[in-house]
Amino acid sequence: MRRTPPAHIVQELKRYDPMLRIRWSMEKKCFILERQAFRKLQARCLGPGKDIKREDVFGLPVEWSESVFGMWRSQIAPEMSERYIAFHEGYVPVLETKEIDRRVLRAVFSMDAWKFGRYGKQFKNESEYREKKMREAEKKRRMDETRSRSAAVYEHMGYWDGRRMSMVA
Repeated sequence: MRRTPPAHIVQELKRYDPMLRIRWSMEKKCFILERQAFRKLQARCLGPGKDIKREDVFGLPVEWSESVFGMWRSQIAPEMSERYIAFHEGYVPVLETKEIDRRVLRAVFSMDAWKFGRYGKQFKNESEYREKKMREAEKKRRMDETRSRSAAVYEHMGYWDGRRMSMVA
């Protein structure tokens, strides 16, 4: 049985983040909230008979299983499995739920670590710290260059004043 989420929930979700979608999972028998991780790969022609395939860029969706002998082996996920669907449509699962209502949306909005949590602040602080370090390194480089040039000029002037016997090239 395929179920569809309520239209007002989908609209509110799209308004919050246009890259989110919600769909019914036949495999897990629940709603899955997903976010688009990459756009569908368009086949670009590299020359006669050469096309880029999604597998060449992202790798195939595989499932790992342990063999009888204790070795791990991989096999391509079944065609209607969640990993296969996510791979071919370019989505990453965020949340699984049996029922969809406003409580689920509130939970999703409250656990958004980039907007409300520490990740957004941490990213901002790290980028400011990185910029500060880059400015300090540039200032140090300029000071070293100035010091080096002034020493060379001083040596040159010493040669002309008779303080030095030979000029270093």
